[in-house]
Amino acid sequence: MKTLLRWWLRWALRVRVLGDPAPLQDRRVLIVANHASRWDSLLLALCLPVQPLVVFPREDKRGPLMRLACRFIDHQMWDMNHPLTAKKVLRVVEQGRPVVLFPEGRVVRAGNVMKVYEVPALIAMKSGATVVPVHVEIRGGRFGARAGLGPVCLRIQPAARIDAPEGSGARDRRAHGALELSKILQTAVFHGQPAQGLFDSFLDACEREGRDTAILEDMQEEPKTYGDLLKASLAIGRWVRRHTEAGETVGVLMPNVFVSVGVLLALQ
Repeated sequence: MKTLLRWWLRWALRVRVLGDPAPLQDRRVLIVANHASRWDSLLLALCLPVQPLVVFPREDKRGPLMRLACRFIDHQMWDMNHPLTAKKVLRVVEQGRPVVLFPEGRVVRAGNVMKVYEVPALIAMKSGATVVPVHVEIRGGRFGARAGLGPVCLRIQPAARIDAPEGSGARDRRAHGALELSKILQTAVFHGQPAQGLFDSFLDACEREGRDTAILEDMQEEPKTYGDLLKASLAIGRWVRRHTEAGETVGVLMPNVFVSVGVLLALQ
């Protein structure tokens, strides 16, 4: 059944695993990943070239489908902000078992790195494990929250280590570890994003979030959606094209209103 679930995920979501998987074969491995959806646990447990233990918060197991799928993966529901979690994970890592952690401790759909808890960094420092960041990229809608599924890309980033500074106290070590782990995750997010222009990124956001999703509101207090902003930028772009030349420097002096954002996108 586990093999069937793995095959279905790879087929239905067009899962791709990119990057060098060699660091995953080290004796002590700690896999850290962003947490874009509650389905990340399944993707990492079934699609990576190793068989890790996945640690995720209890909230991720809500829903009968997720509870059923979790029967076929090795997992634990431990709180990333609880000190006992460090002791439990340390025992598993020292036994040579790869462990997947979500240092942010919750689902974060903002696309950037939010607060990183100190417990995962403490585990990395005490165990001396190789920290392998994996960036989970889900396109075509929020997986599990919208109907759009896949494709999914798991990008294995270069491995790193977190060493405790010498002569520092316990509080300073925890703060240093959390900061270093946050930098590792930020680097993974940066390298996991495609190199593209502002308007292309905006189109990706329209596809991912949906055109009916509200994105901004100006002084008129009328919420505008991605679709409204897309239509405005395309309309303004036609006017800008008739009055400017390619490569020309254009200054924009407009008030803080919805149209100003459309002008900025139209000039791309």
